[in-house]
Amino acid sequence: MAHVPVYNDKGKAVGEAPIAERIVECGPHPQAVHDYVVAVQANQRHWAAHTRDRSLVSGSNAKPWRQKGTGRARAGTLKSPLFRGGGTIQGPKPKPSSVRVNLPRKVRRLALEAALGEKVRDGKLVVLDKLELAEPRTRLMAGLLTVLKIEGKVLLVAEALSEAVRRASRNIPTLALKTAGNVNALDVLKARTVVVTKDSLGPMGLSGAGEGAA
Repeated sequence: MAHVPVYNDKGKAVGEAPIAERIVECGPHPQAVHDYVVAVQANQRHWAAHTRDRSLVSGSNAKPWRQKGTGRARAGTLKSPLFRGGGTIQGPKPKPSSVRVNLPRKVRRLALEAALGEKVRDGKLVVLDKLELAEPRTRLMAGLLTVLKIEGKVLLVAEALSEAVRRASRNIPTLALKTAGNVNALDVLKARTVVVTKDSLGPMGLSGAGEGAA
């Protein structure tokens, strides 16, 4: 069983936290991670384009001229795509909900465990004993990251996020906040370092406490 140091808000190690063996020993599993990332990005895509066909454009349904004798081609309505202001032929439309990509729960969990396992092996998982800020100040959150010697994109995970923590973090563009129950593999992959509070190890499935007990 692997153990990672637990730090306080002063950057001092105050103990160790066990990490579940299945997380540490989880292989890369690139296919599961790829499938998950593709599914999440596809489901987050907003299909904003919406062209109007001849049934949606405004205008009269009256026949513009008689069928024969004018020398013109036959026409039934000015809303035809052949006329200016008419409908669009085969234009883009919003995708139906049936195109949503659904992955099995085991694949989603495997992708998350593979992403977390990579952070543990690379030493990019930092455990914080507790997350408390006296005031909702950006400098306090930035100071916490400084004493922990963390740079680049950071994912901060806690079991619950106070209003002070949320307000202190919103002006730090490289910092993302997540509660333990809402973390996914894409969040972990985007971050260079993952900081988790000690009480969120269990909800995230990272805790190795109790493993190997009789």
